[in-house]
Amino acid sequence: AELETLQQQINPHFLFNAFNALYALCLEGRGASAGAVLKLSDLLRYTVYDGQNEWAGLDDEISYLRNYIDLQLLRFGQRCRVSCKWPEEPSRYVIPPLLLIMLVENVFKHGIDKTKDNNEFEISLKKQDDKLVYIVVNKMCDELKSGSGIGLSNLQKRLTLLYGKNYILHTKQKGNY
Repeated sequence: AELETLQQQINPHFLFNAFNALYALCLEGRGASAGAVLKLSDLLRYTVYDGQNEWAGLDDEISYLRNYIDLQLLRFGQRCRVSCKWPEEPSRYVIPPLLLIMLVENVFKHGIDKTKDNNEFEISLKKQDDKLVYIVVNKMCDELKSGSGIGLSNLQKRLTLLYGKNYILHTKQKGNY
């Protein structure tokens, strides 16, 4: 029941971020708004249907991340650079759905400065032995945005409920990253 409650908290968190991105595009009157609505539709479809399943294909999770990043890049344009490294043959693996998105959402919420042109982040996802290693590195904003903090705590609780002590979630600041 607790895992289900945490899973339900993901949907509003995601929706707020996605609609803020779409709102910014509409205010700017950019033609990309129609494409953003389509991406948002795909994201919502995945969240509502596949996000409620016990397992999701890693390839589907990667597609979800790509759509989310594409939607956000419509908002930030050339002011943000992203580098992504994905595992070979991701369709061979399954994970609980919507675990990976939280860190990418945090990049756009806390790590992208809308006033700067030098925003950047990296995503690395790889299988190492019998583990999935997921690393997200982003440049820090000059001024860290405040928020409810639900994302990381929700992720940690979900991981604990799913894996007990058989996971590592580690965050740190090193220089401006």
